[in-house]
Amino acid sequence: RRPPGCFDYVCNKPNPLLQVFYLGLVIGGFLVFQLYAAPHIPNKYLSETHHYTSHLAVIVTLISFLVASRANPGYINKQNVEEFSHFPFDGLIFTPGDCKTCKHAKPARSKHCAICDACVGKFDHHCPWINNCVGERNYRYFLAFVFCTMCLLAYSSVGIFLILKDWVEERDLMNRFYYDRATGERMQADWTVVMTYVMVRQTYLVMLLFLSAVMGSVVFCFWAYHMSLIVRNLTTNEAGKWSSVAGFYKRRAKDLLKSKKEGTEPPPIPGPEEEAELLNPETAPALAERKYGQFPAKRPPNIYNRGIFANFREVLSPPSLRVAPPSAAARRARAKAKAAQAKQE
Repeated sequence: RRPPGCFDYVCNKPNPLLQVFYLGLVIGGFLVFQLYAAPHIPNKYLSETHHYTSHLAVIVTLISFLVASRANPGYINKQNVEEFSHFPFDGLIFTPGDCKTCKHAKPARSKHCAICDACVGKFDHHCPWINNCVGERNYRYFLAFVFCTMCLLAYSSVGIFLILKDWVEERDLMNRFYYDRATGERMQADWTVVMTYVMVRQTYLVMLLFLSAVMGSVVFCFWAYHMSLIVRNLTTNEAGKWSSVAGFYKRRAKDLLKSKKEGTEPPPIPGPEEEAELLNPETAPALAERKYGQFPAKRPPNIYNRGIFANFREVLSPPSLRVAPPSAAARRARAKAKAAQAKQE
């Protein structure tokens, strides 16, 4: 069999490349901070305490990274599938069925990760930064990792900015006069001149400040996005599916408006009697298999959204860990009952 190529390994297989890159950024950035920023502490804005808090911030962030990388996201197999079967099927996004790869029942809100080659309960996404899936049982650790990274970048940005501000004020650069080498003209300093001078004299600190500020802004947006998902009790995987549903209803509204203007026959919309069947988990078609007329007349609500406090509790205390798993004897009894039922049928 032909071995997988480089592209397949990087994009489709579990690999530690981004983990190594992340560690390089954090440890490399910390070394730059210690070499070029720490000598300026203490100053007018930062006390000597920041020699210790900077170490603490990096250590806590690295611990959160290791925990998120190692935590079980909630892998599902034939023995524990019932532990993840606490969510009902909504009849639209999730309908009963079996995983075609793992050959066992597929609980609502679960998904088979093609990269990890395993089913994950309440699947959110596969995160290459931690080389791990994000699911029901490790979502809280993933959020802690993102939050710690965001705080570390914010701490670095503010700290370096204050160090550079003190460096400029200590030398009274804003009140200095400079000469234009091209014209020989003597001129009063302004922010552009001072910033250029700082970039030349404190290149490494300016680069670290820029990197921390840009990456911190990106991580903050990512963290805020996940907070909005929790408020609505959605996963990244489900948000994509609901986006498809919303797109369908927008297209249907446009088609109805177009048919009214042109006087043509409107697209088929199910009547009141069909509504219940279209959301009946036992009979409703899966989202990807639905045709135009197999969507309810009105967009159904997200049945998993139980309010902000209950949604956050679900993240901090996963339901699959709150329910005691069935004993081996109970599993054997259920297996015998299913076998007997199959013989009768």
